[in-house]
Amino acid sequence: MKEFNELLTQADKEFHNRKEYAEKKYDSADNYWNLEDVDELPEEDKGISFGYDKTNFKLCNIPNPEDTYSYKASRYDIGDGEDSVFDFIRTTCSHDVLIESCNKLEREMYYPDISETQREFVENATKEEAALLK
Repeated sequence: MKEFNELLTQADKEFHNRKEYAEKKYDSADNYWNLEDVDELPEEDKGISFGYDKTNFKLCNIPNPEDTYSYKASRYDIGDGEDSVFDFIRTTCSHDVLIESCNKLEREMYYPDISETQREFVENATKEEAALLK
């Protein structure tokens, strides 16, 4: 899961960065494509690949085979700036148990040295700060 997440995140950033470059330099993606269509781009900017690659994936609860739930994303657009697979699941999945399982997996993979007490402290402090901002 960690490798899958990092590959998708990296690909997403690369597509997104190329798109931002083209939009900044040519004022819009459409301007870039129009110049490419009439072969008026500088050589170094020809063939910039940006846009979207589409992929699907399915997550099953492998650590606990007794749980039969799974999640199949309708479509993850690489290049859409969706951030991580975990962020995508949190915004598109309605199965609370799967979201909690993914949250736990993400914490274990990316923040293994942080104790539950430390996590709870940070989560509570974040909630309190968010409440103050409202």
